[in-house]
Amino acid sequence: MSFEVKDGVLVKYETERFQEVIENEHGSCTITIVQTGVVLPEEVYKVGKYAFRDNLELKKVVVPEGVAILGYGAFRCCKNLEEVVLPHTLTEIGYGAFSNCESLKKIEIPEGVRTIGENAFYECSRLESVRMPKKLDKYDPKVFFHCRGLKEIELSEGIVALYDDFFWRRSLEKVVLPKSLKAICGYSFSGAPSLREIEIPETVATIDSNAFTSIREDLCIKGRRGSAAERLARCRGLTFIQT
Repeated sequence: MSFEVKDGVLVKYETERFQEVIENEHGSCTITIVQTGVVLPEEVYKVGKYAFRDNLELKKVVVPEGVAILGYGAFRCCKNLEEVVLPHTLTEIGYGAFSNCESLKKIEIPEGVRTIGENAFYECSRLESVRMPKKLDKYDPKVFFHCRGLKEIELSEGIVALYDDFFWRRSLEKVVLPKSLKAICGYSFSGAPSLREIEIPETVATIDSNAFTSIREDLCIKGRRGSAAERLARCRGLTFIQT
């Protein structure tokens, strides 16, 4: 049995292997076929702690409707995992759920998700694009820490402050900030050479002095007149466009 489920919680998964005999003009041989894609059982409502951890064969996972929680480190170090389909019923992505999933390039987080734990996508080094839910109730500043390939991200309403380690900045080309944002702290966008423009909501009242150091000289700041965005542009000698 590849799945071990207890009271609706998937506690362990083991990759299935099948033996198949291949015959040709030179004779026959036995090969092992490894299952690289999996659809979770419908009775599961939670993927438990470390259920898929260190599974190097897994490339695609379909999480069915009805699953609400991805637990602590659920898919941690599934280094060849390329595609994950998440259900609309999902409400929580736990601590380190997809940490060190080095082959994951894109993730769409369903609108029903309200909580994302610390290091949920830590060291997903090939992750390029993230679509987050429109609103979050609880999140950790280190959600996308060390995602070195991240190019595009749209942040959720409910996020009120950005810090140094929320996402990796070196490859960032596009970011959409939420209207709930009030502060851009630390070195949030420092050292982001690929970022050409950013629109800063008028709700942002505080922008730390180091938040936009080591950036492009032609970075364009968009925002409202009289806002912190305009003050930033003037202070740094950057182009400002009124929105």
